[in-house]
Amino acid sequence: MIEGQNTKNSHGVLGGIIVCVIGIILIFYIISMFSSKDESSSNTYENKYDVSTTEGSIESSIVDYIYGHSDLFDDTEIVNLTINADAGTDASDDYVVLLYPKWSRQNSKQTTSEMMRLYCDDLASFASSLPTDIHELTVFWTIPYYNEDNVSAKCSYERIGDKLTLDKSSTSGLVELNQ
Repeated sequence: MIEGQNTKNSHGVLGGIIVCVIGIILIFYIISMFSSKDESSSNTYENKYDVSTTEGSIESSIVDYIYGHSDLFDDTEIVNLTINADAGTDASDDYVVLLYPKWSRQNSKQTTSEMMRLYCDDLASFASSLPTDIHELTVFWTIPYYNEDNVSAKCSYERIGDKLTLDKSSTSGLVELNQ
């Protein structure tokens, strides 16, 4: 009987070790999931404009807004952001903003379309609220899930009164933006 008990105890100890090893592996897996999520949503954009200029203020505001609202702009990375004086108006303080974000989430065509319009409309609303007069905003989305190298969706907004209003949207590839 003593011999059988030793075998039982050794199986119990071995089972306990296996459970511990599996638990440790799961813990490391969960930690790595959260670590990679944080790294992918961090601000990797490097500002191009001096923050003391109007262009730098606009750039900083937009970058801070996108990276500061990770709940809304989850999986969004700013690839490029250009701010130019608007040569199409007589006012010296009108600006055109060209934003090139990349969205790395994999969704259906319909969900992607809805999210891109939501993001564009939200960005236009935010840009309208800035103290600087942004006369035009164009957002060129790259969505690698549909088209790795090219712009997949574009939304253009023009200032009418106090708001930036959708002027036109266009798409390439599989994403369709509803107007």
